[in-house]
Amino acid sequence: MAQPQLIFCMVAASLAMTATRALAEGGADLRFRANTAMVHDSNIFRLSSGANAQALTGRSSAAEAIGIAGIGLNYNKAYSLQRVELDVGLIKYSCQKFSYLNFNAINYNATWRWAYTPQLRGSLATSREQTLNNFVDFQGFNQRNVRADTNTRFDATYELGARWRLSAGLDQSARNNSVQLSQEADYRLAGVQAGVRYVLASASEIANTPPTRSATSTGSQGRPP
Repeated sequence: MAQPQLIFCMVAASLAMTATRALAEGGADLRFRANTAMVHDSNIFRLSSGANAQALTGRSSAAEAIGIAGIGLNYNKAYSLQRVELDVGLIKYSCQKFSYLNFNAINYNATWRWAYTPQLRGSLATSREQTLNNFVDFQGFNQRNVRADTNTRFDATYELGARWRLSAGLDQSARNNSVQLSQEADYRLAGVQAGVRYVLASASEIANTPPTRSATSTGSQGRPP
């Protein structure tokens, strides 16, 4: 076994044993996980039925078996009026034939549900997800193209009384590709919103929160969504 794979397996085994001990001791706030799977894709490059796989990919078939191994942790705990939620995962993708498609994804989702007083509260959240670009959109059969989507958001709510709420929020999202797509450029999207809400006795809400957004794209082609 190659050294990086051996290290990955050792870390996964260590996290699995730590998770078992934590749960046995009643540590419900922090949880570890480890998982593995094998996925078979009969046409990983999404070639048309009449395409010459040998000429395009160097292989007689575009079928692929992908090993997926993951380790991660989840933390969820309240501190007085505050709550912290965190989920982090490392996922290793290993292709048997087209090894240049191998990559490690680091994904996370973190949220701080803050409160200054019971009437003034909100959240600050950030997330990231890495995936391999679908070959329907990207036709570079001889290279890996990994997409990273990130998002950050801050929002606040103030209770004016039993029914009325003031709300405001800021958010920013971005998409980056390791190889530029001709159909879609990398982009950064920012937005702000503010409004008022009325809470009915049934807990239903009527709100007016029109968003304002601005987008910036990079690259010579494509536009952000």
